[in-house]
Amino acid sequence: MTNIKENELLDKAEEAYEKGKSGLAVKIYTRLYEQGYESACQELGFIFKYGGGDIEKDETKSQYWYQEYLRLLSEKSLRGNLTASLKLGLLYLHGDNVKKDNKKATKLIRKAAENHLPEAEFQLACMFLHGWGGNKVDIPLYQKWLDLAVQSEHLEAMYTKALDCGDLSLMEKAARGGFWPAQSYIDKLG
Repeated sequence: MTNIKENELLDKAEEAYEKGKSGLAVKIYTRLYEQGYESACQELGFIFKYGGGDIEKDETKSQYWYQEYLRLLSEKSLRGNLTASLKLGLLYLHGDNVKKDNKKATKLIRKAAENHLPEAEFQLACMFLHGWGGNKVDIPLYQKWLDLAVQSEHLEAMYTKALDCGDLSLMEKAARGGFWPAQSYIDKLG
């Protein structure tokens, strides 16, 4: 989890990149990486992949940072960090700067879901609903994992369940939690 100082640095890095000051963004993200913020690697990989501002495209540097992100997530996942397992699973599911691997994706996301990480429960539900990750569409498993995510008060899961079964109180709860699609849905009802 990020602290206030990290959030401020993230905002500064994003602002610098948007203003074409990619070199400054690289310095800030590098500082965050040195402080243990692994997602900075992903941002650095992106900057070097596309270039912009005062940074030229550099595929070698881009791949270095994407591989470093993958390495750090893998280490954390092996040590039992469920959020890292989920992030790593999603990378493999989508083939995001890593070779797509449905078996690894499902294994990692299921590991996090079985250990009650709400976002992983929701992602696994979606995998069974849509047949993602080499899984067959399985509505009972979709409902099982969606219900678990709802019990964990995952806002998007509450919204989805409310749409599935027409439960307005669940939609209102997701809206009160700040999930904007639920807020928009409630607003449209009048």
